[in-house]
Formats: sequence, structure tokens, C-alpha cells
Amino acid sequence: ILNANEDINGLEFVNASSAYAAGGNGVIYKTNDGGVTWSRSFNTASPNYLWAVSFADEMKGWAVGDDGTIINTVNGGSSWQQQNANTYNRFIDVDFISDTKGWVVGSNGIAARTVNGGLNWTLQYLGSGMNLFSVQFINENTGWAVGDEGIFKTIDGGIAWELFLAESWVYSVEFVNENTGWAGVRFGKVYKTTNGGSTWTQQNSGTGATYYSMKFINENTGWATGDYSTIIKTTDGGA
Repeated sequence: ILNANEDINGLEFVNASSAYAAGGNGVIYKTNDGGVTWSRSFNTASPNYLWAVSFADEMKGWAVGDDGTIINTVNGGSSWQQQNANTYNRFIDVDFISDTKGWVVGSNGIAARTVNGGLNWTLQYLGSGMNLFSVQFINENTGWAVGDEGIFKTIDGGIAWELFLAESWVYSVEFVNENTGWAGVRFGKVYKTTNGGSTWTQQNSGTGATYYSMKFINENTGWATGDYSTIIKTTDGGA
């Protein structure tokens, strides 16, 4: 059990044993035994509040947070370096699909992408500039970003984005392949698509919680977590 002194806002396993979590005050948590024990350290690159973490492999990872913070490690979290995206907007989520290609999203509709491991970042603003909370890429070209304005999709690696579902307060997104995915919305709403986001069908979660995180291991089995310590599970694709 991880007894944290700070908020924990991001978690990613890189294999069956090793995982990283990010939190307040620039703290990074790490486990090497599947979560039985955790080490806690302050990264040396930035003291800012961290919201999310993403690792391309066991050694190379990124964490993002307030005031445009992007930090990177190449040695499994032993040390961290700051990367510059030339913005002070809050970054809320990050997703790297390889050690070179990654994306971040955050407040005021900001999105940024890199194709060289974060040495350079290209900034853009999606929609009308409302907050973005989650980003996921299923391959180097196809990805989704969700937020206050709805669900956006790109098919060219994040160069251009299109609004696919105009639904307010979408907080989480999870795709298992290019066609099948889910989105968590406030007040217990869950949406599912089976055609890559062209159309979405609302599902009944059975609660009124807002779902901030979702994880599916295949087209049938998945979990969502949200308000009021809510955890829900489905084994039939959300039906």
C-alpha cells in the first residue's frame, strides 16, 4: 500500500513489477515489486505539481504538470531533466507511444507534440480553447484528446484535430484498438464507440460518479474510477 503525503495523479506500469506515479510538489513514486512497496523522491528538475506520467520503456519516461512542466528521465527515474514547451499552461496528461513520439494536453485547450523525445515541442490549441484532460494514442498516427468541449481525434499524429463528439466535461478516454473505445463523462455518463469515434453510444454506468480514469485490457473487460471512491468494472464491453 502506498501511503502518500501528496496527491497521486498519474500511474503507469512499464512491466509486471515496475510502475511510476506522479503527484504534488514534484514527487515521483516508484515500485519494483508490483506495488508491494514504493519509494518516494522529489525530482530534481521541477518542484511543480505533477498531474501525469508516461513511460516508453523501463528507462525512458515523462511527467507533466503545472506551469508548462515537462520532465524527462532516461535512467528509470534516478534523475530527471526539464524540457521546455514554451508555455505556462498546465499540462494534465501525457502519452508517449515510443521513446521519440509523445503528446501532452492541458488547460485552455493546449496540446503539444514531439517527434524527438521532447527535445522540441510543437504547440497548438484545440477547439475553442477549453480544458483538455486526457490523451491517448493507439499508434503513431491515430489518437484522441478529451476535455470540456468533447472528444477530438487525429489521424496524422496530432498535426490536425477534429471534434468527433460535442459533449461537455469529458474527463477520460480509453481505446483498445483503432475502432473500439470508451469515454468517461461527468455525472455517471460513459460513451462507447466501435467505429473509431465516428459515432458514440451512451452506456449506463449505474452510478452518478464522474469517471476520471478508465482502463480496458480487451474489448470486454475494463474498469473506471471516479468520485466518491467509485470503482466500476465491466466484462461485457460496458453493456
